[in-house]
Amino acid sequence: MRFYFLLVLFFVFSITVSAQSNKILTLNLRVYDHITHLQNRGLLLELDPTSLPYTTGEVYEALLKVEEETLSEVEAVWYNSVKKVVSPKSKDVEEKAVVINASIEGGFNFKNTNRLNLLRPEDKNLYFSPISAAKFYLEGGSFGGQFNLRQDETYFIDPDGVNPFGRFHTRAEDFYFGYQAEYLKIYFGRYRNHWGVYGQSSTILSSNPFPYDNINFRFGNNRLNIEGIFGELDNLSENGDFDPFTGGREPQINGTRRYLAAHKINWSPNNSLRLSLFRTALYSSNTSSISLKYLNPFNDLLFDRTNNPNNHFNNTFIGGSLWLNKGRFTMNGQVTLDDIHLTNNDERMTASVIGMMNFSELFYNTDLGIKLEVISYQSYNTSTQISGRYLYMGRGIATQFNDYVLASVHTEHFAYNLLKGLRIKPEITLLLQGEQEIDQPFYKIEPDGSLPPFVLTGTVEQTLRGALNLSFNPIPEFWLEGEFGINDVQNKNNIENNDVVELTGMLIAGFRLSLTKILNNESK
Repeated sequence: MRFYFLLVLFFVFSITVSAQSNKILTLNLRVYDHITHLQNRGLLLELDPTSLPYTTGEVYEALLKVEEETLSEVEAVWYNSVKKVVSPKSKDVEEKAVVINASIEGGFNFKNTNRLNLLRPEDKNLYFSPISAAKFYLEGGSFGGQFNLRQDETYFIDPDGVNPFGRFHTRAEDFYFGYQAEYLKIYFGRYRNHWGVYGQSSTILSSNPFPYDNINFRFGNNRLNIEGIFGELDNLSENGDFDPFTGGREPQINGTRRYLAAHKINWSPNNSLRLSLFRTALYSSNTSSISLKYLNPFNDLLFDRTNNPNNHFNNTFIGGSLWLNKGRFTMNGQVTLDDIHLTNNDERMTASVIGMMNFSELFYNTDLGIKLEVISYQSYNTSTQISGRYLYMGRGIATQFNDYVLASVHTEHFAYNLLKGLRIKPEITLLLQGEQEIDQPFYKIEPDGSLPPFVLTGTVEQTLRGALNLSFNPIPEFWLEGEFGINDVQNKNNIENNDVVELTGMLIAGFRLSLTKILNNESK
């Protein structure tokens, strides 16, 4: 019934269009797979691989600089797929024309655990989750805006997040209004952001949480720019929790207001090297609102956070990243410091570190990828104020978990000679998980008075997973993906000698239909 409701909306809005340069390519679009593969081969490097999402205009401008005749067979498939998504359908657009786009999306997710992360299954039940969305986009000149309703049953069964749905099991997501010019881009809306490589974790700001209302802006050019995100988060209720369904809505409404300010400076001496410094502050109080000192990206949040007037509690993070491409080799590293102590030896410093290396075309149409993640025991939870936890509706703003070490290696074979759009990806992952959780009470010392370890506290759960992922994406409008694997788990749930073997799998399918139209200025 909900899907038919969205279908009706689609046909109401379907007046049909063309090129939209200000349209945001939201992070649930699989076109990012192809963009990332091209970047790993030294193409589309005008786009910052560590600042997502892009707009269609940004991607189209990068495509124009690619020499098509030099592309390999698989690179040409990716190039044409991206081009189909972002390029103008018509070049005869008047200066005062309005561009309209409408689309619908449908599909499902079928898996044998309630968590999308098959490395960390929560239970062994079967779940079938239908997914649908309806979008309406309007653009004129340098302005663009999008309306979107999304229905996703995976939100209901997610064991980590708070259910965001209200009536009709439908949520407004990926909506925005924005302006884009040569040196300035500013958007207001509710959509996911990711300061890191697509498909990889981020230690500072990721696509893991549900989309939250935010102001997003960037000033500068491709060589040097500063960007910022100012987000409105969920309140901490008067009951001391983040659950709006306990005790009614009044404790939530009258609770502690929470906001996120994130600033990032990007410098690229050339297209193959990108360096970034970032800082975020999660501030809160019973009277907090939009704060100009946190909103301004040219204000230093690290030093100014303790200056008077100091009207908020805050939890501040700083860090940096490096992204490098040399031909068919790509690497990315990111470090975030969560709690810094220069003179105090009575508390453990906490930090988060991730690294990734990719070797493209190591064999015929085959890539090799390696990644490492080390998230310390108290990362994202170093404040005695519960309101300072780095969460939005129960989901981590950076990573979903802390106190873990993860290492994985995978190959990706693009079997386009067998079937266009077919990718075969075997992967082996080792996960070591300590006892600390991201939403547990903050503590500095062990019961015996000693400092906790930097990472992997208590009884360590160890998971070794071997998995095979098959993806079929012949055209941008259709995708099919399946993953099946075996988890060999020791000390399950951090219980000594609780060893199990788990078989987990997931099947995802989806389609997207889009209609477009250009309304030229009738007055001649």
